[in-house]
Amino acid sequence: MFVEKSILTVRLPRTLYAMAKKKKASVSKKIVKKNNSSKTRPPVRTKPLLDSRISFITIGVKDFKTSLSFYKDTIGFKLYKLQGDIAMFDMGGTVLAIYPLKLLAEDAALRIGTGFGGIALAYNVKLSKDVDRVLGSLQAKNAKILKPAEDTFWGGRSGYFADPDGYPWEVAWNPFIKMDSKGKLVLGKG
Repeated sequence: MFVEKSILTVRLPRTLYAMAKKKKASVSKKIVKKNNSSKTRPPVRTKPLLDSRISFITIGVKDFKTSLSFYKDTIGFKLYKLQGDIAMFDMGGTVLAIYPLKLLAEDAALRIGTGFGGIALAYNVKLSKDVDRVLGSLQAKNAKILKPAEDTFWGGRSGYFADPDGYPWEVAWNPFIKMDSKGKLVLGKG
């Protein structure tokens, strides 16, 4: 009964409640007729909960010092900040962070699993030949190549390497996405 009262109105006196209860059947019939009409209302646009951006990508690593050396020295990413057990690299508006896997799992209240984590990171290049050049340079620095550069079914060129923890990184050239002079993607309207 309380639910019906709260649906109809807030705190109706007993006499008004009795009158409203009698009218409830005729009111609900009208609502059904309106809902069954062929005219539909356009959806109400609301502000999205989140802006379309990624601020941080944090990778849980098994050996912090090895991963720090890999990202800083082997790849050459610019170290933004080293603070205790976390290293942050400036990715031009986004931060790539490395953090000990055990601590990251603990922070996220997750258990450490095994196998492919279902995520790949990508580094896009301006020219097709740059895929081969980047992967070749990484291989010369003893980075593990997961998949050599090859032409893709979708018209681009790509290959994969792994960081010391096995996270796959794709090096890709996509002829359908433009890049500015600083290597940032220039995305048009969908």
